[in-house]
Amino acid sequence: VTPDGLRAVSGAVHDKVQVWHLGTGKCTATLEGHENAFGVWAVAVSPDGSWVVSGGGDEKLLVWDLQAGVCTGTLCGHSNDVK
Repeated sequence: VTPDGLRAVSGAVHDKVQVWHLGTGKCTATLEGHENAFGVWAVAVSPDGSWVVSGGGDEKLLVWDLQAGVCTGTLCGHSNDVK
């Protein structure tokens, strides 16, 4: 959940990260970047709510600019799923 309490971020088995508006319950963004991950298993929101990091079965961490909805970096090196 973002610090302002307005959005939640989730990962799922379809390799996508989704951003939800908590007031309406609607998905406001779908972030795509994990490939053949068999799921996004971990998400974390930065303390200021501007960044999200996601991890999945593709052994990568992706860094997202939450406002722009774009991946700004990929961190590789894990030897197994990132959970």
